[in-house]
Amino acid sequence: MDSANGARSYALTGALTADVDLLLEGLGPCTAIRVGAAGDLSVVGADGIAVPLPALIAGEVVDIQATKILAAGTTATKITVFW
Repeated sequence: MDSANGARSYALTGALTADVDLLLEGLGPCTAIRVGAAGDLSVVGADGIAVPLPALIAGEVVDIQATKILAAGTTATKITVFW
């Protein structure tokens, strides 16, 4: 986790093989996700509902409160998560 300038982020590299929990103690769900390489992203929103985000382009930032990235349905890589 990088916390430069008070921002918190975590980079995921490669294809996901398991779901990634995004709830951090004291921070709650993430506030944005950036994909470095194009593809689909599947997350669980703060409301507990699965949200598919298809056809994201490289470098796209999605402003979303999410609690989990789902491996099933996620093809985007080089993902960075922000809190």
